[in-house]
Amino acid sequence: MHETSQLFLNSGNTILSDWVERESDTSDAVQSEAEASDTKESTEIKQPPPFIKTSYPVHLIDCPEESEPNVFSSRPPDKPSDPGVTCTGKRSGKNESQSVEEEDFWIKELCLKLSDKRILEKGHWVNDRIIMAVFKILRLHPFTAELGGLQDVIPAVKYGFTKENREHFVQIINVRGNHWITLSNIKSCVDEVRIYDSFVNLNRKGKDQISYPVDVEQCVCRIASPLGFVNMVVTNVQQQKGGSACGLFAISNTIALCFGKDPITLKWNQGMLGPTLMRLFVDRDFPSYLKSTSQHKDTPIRKFLFEWVCWVHCHCAMPDDGELMGKCKKCKRWFHSSCEQGDFKDPE
Repeated sequence: MHETSQLFLNSGNTILSDWVERESDTSDAVQSEAEASDTKESTEIKQPPPFIKTSYPVHLIDCPEESEPNVFSSRPPDKPSDPGVTCTGKRSGKNESQSVEEEDFWIKELCLKLSDKRILEKGHWVNDRIIMAVFKILRLHPFTAELGGLQDVIPAVKYGFTKENREHFVQIINVRGNHWITLSNIKSCVDEVRIYDSFVNLNRKGKDQISYPVDVEQCVCRIASPLGFVNMVVTNVQQQKGGSACGLFAISNTIALCFGKDPITLKWNQGMLGPTLMRLFVDRDFPSYLKSTSQHKDTPIRKFLFEWVCWVHCHCAMPDDGELMGKCKKCKRWFHSSCEQGDFKDPE
């Protein structure tokens, strides 16, 4: 279930030295030496505090429409914390800067290392670098020219994803730091986003309820920019065997959606996903990937397992994330306290 997330760090260490010696019968030797300098740069992705979805607190405020608007057109990002963890999964225990810089490349243009090749060969947990390599070659294909999503999976969904004005999108995100899923509205109805999850039992809350962190709703609001609400639907797709294949299934479902296939009607050959993905990175042949790893199956009687409504609030057009909110006395809309400058009055 755990996906090893790779953090890309750039480090450089340059030392220049030059020594020149000349001898003359009438003068002493002349020596010159260049100054040495070291520069190191590193970038750390930090994890914001977790969000806990709660019911709306009953606080009445003056209408933000009539009060002084916030200087931000959308919600300003909160300051992240905990530098030792990324928001898309666990980091490995080894020195990341050393492993990324010194390790030999497998496919340099895709930033894939030999360790990534071994992950696919042995069927281990897929990391950010492999998923981003798939996104990179997908963006180059004409089928995805008008498609939204396919954004960097390393930042947290709320802090790194950008708003888009595309009709359709597809995006892989990490849930709770240990599970990859695919979100998309390509095969959906209006105001609907579907969740393609190869390990639904990981998110079950009882027999008939499936629950995801608020990060999932935030991702949808950031990329799809819904108005008022969006229906979130958990699809009945093939479930993985074992706990380490969610990344391969998320990648396969994403490729299928990009090329007009419905993952609900596809049966994946789990044992072929890793080896065929290795070949895909070399030949970039997506139709061959789909043909080699999947076959058509009849549409299941129950296409959807669970659904709920994600309500969109405030000027930032984001869901309730558990922070203090206020309801306008006039327009009856809810607003986040961090987004508005209205007078949030405590009922007590």
